Amino acid sequence: MVLAARSMGFDVNVRAFPRNGNPELVCELSFASSTREPQAVPLAESIPLRVTNRRQVEHLPLDREDKDALVAAASERGGNLQILAERDKIEAAAKLIGRCDRLVFLSKKMNTEIMGEIRFSKEDEERSRDGIGLASMELSAVDAAGLRMMARWSAVAVLSQLGLGRAIENNSSKVIRASSAFALVTAPHGPDSYFVGGRVLEHVWLTATARELAIHPTASLVYLLARLDAEGDRD
Repeated sequence: MVLAARSMGFDVNVRAFPRNGNPELVCELSFASSTREPQAVPLAESIPLRVTNRRQVEHLPLDREDKDALVAAASERGGNLQILAERDKIEAAAKLIGRCDRLVFLSKKMNTEIMGEIRFSKEDEERSRDGIGLASMELSAVDAAGLRMMARWSAVAVLSQLGLGRAIENNSSKVIRASSAFALVTAPHGPDSYFVGGRVLEHVWLTATARELAIHPTASLVYLLARLDAEGDRD
């Protein structure tokens, strides 16, 4: 929003959590006409092009120039980006994310939250105007059917006894293994960490889009770390 506004000649002031005692008001934006003429903002041009790419293709090495640009993009927004490009480290990340996804999808609470974000039909998409459309996930017919089944906790509870957890783990690991690199976005710890982290991720994502790099975010590790943080247990 800030990039788009600047490209249209507006100055933007962003205030995170502007009202004490109201955590649901995440940020406040104020706009003012700039004294400068509207000018091209390179990353703004990538906004309509930014997508989640879930296709699994042959991985290619990530160029040093691309790595440096992504790390710099995170730093510009006050965050940090750690990139793992060595195959042994990607393999370790694949196993970790596979296990995280297994824990998340086999947790009734987290499974319900995730499935609540998925729109299984065009009608659902048009009615809610939010969430993740099933068609956009580029799943095979078999995987799409499996996801529909996982939306019913009664089915998950039964299938978990028949090896569903291992299937989830293997499928998630396969996605990471097909990647050229695995990256972790972090932000300074504080009351606005998620807000700052979101802006950092968006800046990195748009930078990647501008450089014609595909990104597939994964959130299970974030969910589990957040739960540990909330419980005050980091060991």
